[in-house]
Amino acid sequence: MRTLILALLGICCLAAYTVEGVGSEVLGRSMCVELATKPLHVKQIMSYTIDEGPLKAVIFITKRGKKICANPDDKWVKNAIRHVDRLAKKL
Repeated sequence: MRTLILALLGICCLAAYTVEGVGSEVLGRSMCVELATKPLHVKQIMSYTIDEGPLKAVIFITKRGKKICANPDDKWVKNAIRHVDRLAKKL
């Protein structure tokens, strides 16, 4: 009886480990599906990354941790990138 319980427990642990591994590999990074049309205030922006996926975008990370996708060709986006870069050089 103990052997059967240990075997079932082992199978459950293996199944949980396998499912966790599969789920963690699905979404490895952020991807934009739509772009913000309303400009962000530069004081809200902490950093940014550039997404070269199917929808080319700049991903701004706000001080609250939100990720906002924006069109890299918009004037406000270019100004915001310059502002963040200037702040980074001061540090």
